[in-house]
Amino acid sequence: MKTRTNIRAGADPLQTCKQQKNYWMNQAQYMESIAANCQAYHPVYPVQPIYPPSQPTSGGGYVGGVWYADMSGTCA
Repeated sequence: MKTRTNIRAGADPLQTCKQQKNYWMNQAQYMESIAANCQAYHPVYPVQPIYPPSQPTSGGGYVGGVWYADMSGTCA
C-alpha cells in the first residue's frame, strides 16, 4: 500500500499563524497611533448653584437648583 504525502502539508497552518500574527500586529500599531494622537477629554461640569442660606438644609433637598421639602410620611 502506497501512502501519499504532501511536502506542503505543514505550510498551511504556519501560513495561517503568520497571517494572524500580522493582523494583530497591525491592530496593535493602529491602536497605538490612535492613542498617540488622542487628547484627554475633560468633561465640563455645570456650575453648582449658590443656595440661599434662608432655606433649611435638612428635611428636603435641592434638585436642579430648586428646593423640595421632605414629604416622606405624608399622605398625598
